Amino acid sequence: MFCPAQGKQMLCIGIPLDEFESTATNPARLNGTQESNVEGLYNDLTTHPQGQLEPGCVRFNKVTGKFTKVFGYNRFNSVRRAWEHGIGINNSPDHVFWCYIFTGTQAQEKWLQAKENGNKRTQSEATPQDIANLIIGLKDLGEFDKPGSRWVDATEEEQKKRIQDRVAIELPKWAARKFRGIWSIIRRDPTIATKFTTYDKTQISDYFLGGNPYGITVKDALKQLDRAIIKTGDVIKKNGIRYGFYLVSRDSEITAGATPGHVLKHVQQGKSDRIILICVDNHGTVKTIASKRQAIITAAGYWNNIFSIPALGKKAFREALFISQTDTEIAKHNLKHEYVHHEKF
Repeated sequence: MFCPAQGKQMLCIGIPLDEFESTATNPARLNGTQESNVEGLYNDLTTHPQGQLEPGCVRFNKVTGKFTKVFGYNRFNSVRRAWEHGIGINNSPDHVFWCYIFTGTQAQEKWLQAKENGNKRTQSEATPQDIANLIIGLKDLGEFDKPGSRWVDATEEEQKKRIQDRVAIELPKWAARKFRGIWSIIRRDPTIATKFTTYDKTQISDYFLGGNPYGITVKDALKQLDRAIIKTGDVIKKNGIRYGFYLVSRDSEITAGATPGHVLKHVQQGKSDRIILICVDNHGTVKTIASKRQAIITAAGYWNNIFSIPALGKKAFREALFISQTDTEIAKHNLKHEYVHHEKF
């Protein structure tokens, strides 16, 4: 049978269903085996003149004396369903499951699972989380290490390049536009000792409410906003001052985004006394984060010159707090709940 994951014809054997270990859930898929996919394959298997068109892949477990599926969970479950319903499958006497036996390394097995699940048609292909999980597993096996250079010790740019270069070979459809989603998940994985931390806006809010120069707490948010987080455009009054907040996750939100216009409207309407930017830059790196922060500061100053309201004595932006993102910054500031930089305009 032709195996798309291998890209070639494979010598296959028909193995009776009772010779398999009872592992019904696909370990390469976060949400396991999908019933809709099994149903679709069941209909194909039981009506196609050739029966099972693509093989599964298995390895033999010497301890249990049974076979474990590497991939082909949907096909296997479809064959089993046909057997349970007493429906015949062409070219599968006694409902055997056609597959080939895998004898490679654990890393090779994971790459096969990635190819098999990542190159499916759109309606049943793996998700970015599925592919990211497989890559994280490969990372743990040292698949992206180089002689004298562990992946975990490389710069973020090098870490990304090593993975993307390999993905371009093994999973080309995931190497371009889709890779951004995979890399975003990999960077957030707690098992990876990354040198640069990213924050979503809920995490930005959590850090701010955990400690800030204004004494604003979660209790203030709950009392005034009726929720435990702050969002862009929110206003909280503390010690007689109305603070307006804008959460920034990348420099383009200030340099070219809609935020400046929203702030101008906010100031003109007199909704707050001070506009505070709470900033990270998730598109930065260890090498570029300083310039990314400066871009935010420069842009805020530029908009202040345009949007200032002299008659009211107001500036569009009054202060900007920057949360630590490099490992060195985090070790120095986060335990004390400090900010790596506090800009006053």
